[in-house]
This record gives sequence, structure tokens and C-alpha cells, in this order.
Amino acid sequence: RYGAGIYDSLFADGDLFTVNSKFTFQNAVRLGCPRDKTVLLPMGIDLRLYRFRERTYTSGDILNLISVARLVGKKGLRYAIEAVAILRKNMPNVRYRIVGDGPLRAELERLVGEYGLGDTVTFLGARKQDEIRDLYAESHICIVPSITDSRGDQEGQGVVLQEAQATGLPVIATRHNGFPEGMIDGESGFLVAEKDPGAIAERINFLCNNPGRWPSLSRTGRDYVEKRFDQSKLTDTLEHIYFAL
Repeated sequence: RYGAGIYDSLFADGDLFTVNSKFTFQNAVRLGCPRDKTVLLPMGIDLRLYRFRERTYTSGDILNLISVARLVGKKGLRYAIEAVAILRKNMPNVRYRIVGDGPLRAELERLVGEYGLGDTVTFLGARKQDEIRDLYAESHICIVPSITDSRGDQEGQGVVLQEAQATGLPVIATRHNGFPEGMIDGESGFLVAEKDPGAIAERINFLCNNPGRWPSLSRTGRDYVEKRFDQSKLTDTLEHIYFAL
């Protein structure tokens, strides 16, 4: 936004830089960050706080979907709402809760009204982390539909992906920047193209029609987060980085 040289003095002075994903690494190097002084170090989560439960689903039950995001353009929530509108045609028992607040709330609420989803989509506003963890526990699938917005703003790692998988939630996310590094496509959830509500709806339908896949998705997601995003392990790594410097 402020020009390619905005970080030149920082890159010249810094002894070492950490990046939270390969996507961020590539962007930093493109802006002039020294490749040999850059280390991949994702943001971690405290796994002790995220209770794991294998997810299951029985046809005909209420299907609880959740997104946790600030209500801004790059979060792509309008496409998740449109996906729910598609699902509602054949799945009246779907429910979608959106946790978070932001400048687009009124616009998204109008969209919900236009699609007649007032009894299906609920805006819960900003919630504390312990409340969010309880909401994860009550849900079946987490949707992370982020996009590159009109200003070029993008996500980096998308920590909500790790939070959701840690609780056992299958995730449906867009093929957006660092997201493919934060989950295992086809094994802990599914990646779809940006701005494609039909693809989001199709993957949700697939999960509902294949209940036997759920336990494996849950276990794989938790295992992946434990191996790569455990805050305690990443803190040890950061300490080693400091000591090495």
C-alpha cells in the first residue's frame, strides 16, 4: 500500500525475521527481506484450552456451521452466506453462526434478509475466547471463506483454521495464501476456490452424505495441529532462535 521500499530500513537493520507461513515468506522476500535471515515460525495455539471431540453427523439432524472472523471484506463471509442460501433449498435444518463484528455487519445482515435466511444465519458479535471455544464445541463444520479483497488485502496464516481443527471440527476453507499449509486438503477438511459459494455448498453436502468420513477428518485435524501448531513447541523454537542470535 505504501510502496515496495517501505520496509527497506527494517530489512537492513534486522538480524533475523520470522514469518508465519510460506506465503508470508514469499511476500517478504519479494519486498526485499533477506532470504538467508528469514525463518518459518507459525503462530501457535495453546492446545490445553481446546477440548477435542470426534465429530459425527446423522442425516436429518440440525447441521451447525460456524465462522469466526472480523466482518471485513477479506474474510469473504458473503460467499459463505450465499452457500447457506444454496443449502437451504434442500436442507432446511442448516444453521450458520457468525462470530465477530466489524464495519460490514449491516451489509451482511441485509444480505441475509435478501435471501430470507433470518431464521438460519445468526450474528453473535464479538465473543471472548472461552466463549468461542464453547461455540466450536457445539458446531459440526467450520467455514473459513477468506478472499483477496478489492484493496489487495489478504490473510496470512488464518489461525482460526488451527483452532477449529484442534477441537475436531472439519474445516472448509478457500485456497487462499497460507491456508493450504494450515490444514490437509481432503484429510482434515476441504479447500475450495475463492468467491465460490457453490463449491462451499457442495463440500458441505458431500460431508452430510458421507458421515463415515467425519471421525477421520476430526482425528487428522487434531493430529496435524498438535504436530505443527502447538504453542509450547513453537515457543521452544523461538527461544532457540533468540539464543542462536
